[in-house]
Amino acid sequence: MKKMYNPPHPGEMLTEFMGDMTVTQLAADLNVTRPALSKIVNCKASVSPAMAEKLAIAFPCTTPKMWLIWQNDYDLWQIEHDHKKFAEIIRNVTPNVAQKVAYAD
Repeated sequence: MKKMYNPPHPGEMLTEFMGDMTVTQLAADLNVTRPALSKIVNCKASVSPAMAEKLAIAFPCTTPKMWLIWQNDYDLWQIEHDHKKFAEIIRNVTPNVAQKVAYAD
């Protein structure tokens, strides 16, 4: 069943956690480039497992798993609601695979 809401990008969550901290300050603390962090904050890039580890250290009230779940929820919702991309995914699944999945249930 599809979720009925559009989950926020982890970059939006990160902005909330940052408060008054600048991207430049946090990038230096995380030992990442400012452009790389800026892409996440501006919802133009995904949170990788390595970045999730760093963010969890910087924000101890979070865990790497939380960051990756937020990213996964966002990505899945986006693909499920982009009919063109979803149709392409379905079209690229061979009937044999689709049959195997049906029998696995």
